[in-house]
Amino acid sequence: MAPSTRHRSRRLVRLAVVITLAISTACGTADEGGDAASTSATTSSSTSSSSSSSSSSSTSSSSSSSATPKKKNVIAWILSLGAGSPPGPATAEFGAYQALRRQKCDSALELATGGGQVFSAIEAAAKACLAAKTGNQSMWRKAREKRDDLQDADLDCLQAGVFGLLDRLVDAHAAHPDRTFEFSTGGSRGAPPCPTVTGLEPSHGSAGQRVTIIGRNLQYVKLVIVDLGDQGRVCFETPGTKTPTVFMPEPQGAASARVIVVAAPADWEMGAATFRYDLPASASPTTAAGAAPTADCP
Repeated sequence: MAPSTRHRSRRLVRLAVVITLAISTACGTADEGGDAASTSATTSSSTSSSSSSSSSSSTSSSSSSSATPKKKNVIAWILSLGAGSPPGPATAEFGAYQALRRQKCDSALELATGGGQVFSAIEAAAKACLAAKTGNQSMWRKAREKRDDLQDADLDCLQAGVFGLLDRLVDAHAAHPDRTFEFSTGGSRGAPPCPTVTGLEPSHGSAGQRVTIIGRNLQYVKLVIVDLGDQGRVCFETPGTKTPTVFMPEPQGAASARVIVVAAPADWEMGAATFRYDLPASASPTTAAGAAPTADCP
């Protein structure tokens, strides 16, 4: 190759190398400044994205915070008496109780104060119920004043259960007056303390036998009925005691008797247990002194 041709060829090679390097630098290789530029752009983009995300998150958090509902006073509501319990008597009191149990505050208040009868605990609880639903401060005041005037000893088992609800409502509002209310279905403390019978002590014996009734909430029993079936009923008043006792009457030919506890309102038969006579009627001893019935049977 002629000298001039070789010289021109070397210049072309050098020019190609320069162009290749220029292109590599522009694109950025692993060891060149282009990588730093790329990293810088990524960092900038990441910072921008992070800032945007942070701003968005902050805005979202602020929005979520402002939308967070206030805490609530969660109130365990009064319960029914359970599947195994007898239905309540068809009285205004029981109707008012049932309306309150279903959280029908207006109806409960109307039934608790109408017809010339006033069921104070249900009236006060109905007012507290209305206050909890509406935020009416006047209703809160009336419910609290009525609550403070009530005496436990004056309440039957239905109203005693309602009084527990009234207490929870008024106390929750006093502790956190700015909260709204949420009514739960209630637990064991939501059930009214009406009497239940679990047994007799002793469960068998002769006429004149002193028998103690075993159960729960027996202080609300106002009357005990000894039911001899076709032979009739004998009744004893036993108000206010947690361990009511009776003396078993003559069986009059009956082999056993049902011992039934009765509570207010309206002579409500709440539970019973069976007493078995050990001796046939002809061999039964005379009824013990003091075993005479003390009340007329309903």
